[in-house]
Amino acid sequence: MTPERRRLAELTGDLSAAGGVRLVTLADGVERGVRALEFRTGSGLAFDVLVDRCMDIGPAEHAGRSFGWRSPTGFRHPGLHENNDEDGLSWLRSFSGLIVTAGLDHTLFGGDVPADGYRYPPRESVRHGLHGRAGNLPARLSGYGERWDGERCMPESPPR
Repeated sequence: MTPERRRLAELTGDLSAAGGVRLVTLADGVERGVRALEFRTGSGLAFDVLVDRCMDIGPAEHAGRSFGWRSPTGFRHPGLHENNDEDGLSWLRSFSGLIVTAGLDHTLFGGDVPADGYRYPPRESVRHGLHGRAGNLPARLSGYGERWDGERCMPESPPR
């Protein structure tokens, strides 16, 4: 342990007081059951990675000042999301956070598209909702934590 890191440990009692990452589960309303990784840095940056929302970045703040979009709907659990509700516009009911994943199977407004790429002959077309469904897919965590590289603490969260 370097002298600076040792001194930090003496001052904090636990190095995680200076920054780190921890797994929490949101527990109220439409957010109930959504897993989040809370990242905190020693510089004042804090943000949550929503594990069950495609590892999107939800709330974020710097020096106590929030930035990013915070919808009144909160960070809706993906199990409550119906991709084709409201003629494909239901994506708007779960749109919240600094970064929200869109696309992979479709971007922009919804509609019917040819299903040739699905290699399922009985189906001629596929209906997509606004921005696709990727933003409401949960990830599987293979681990999370901090890694010290000399004097720097590097939060880690390798998804699977």
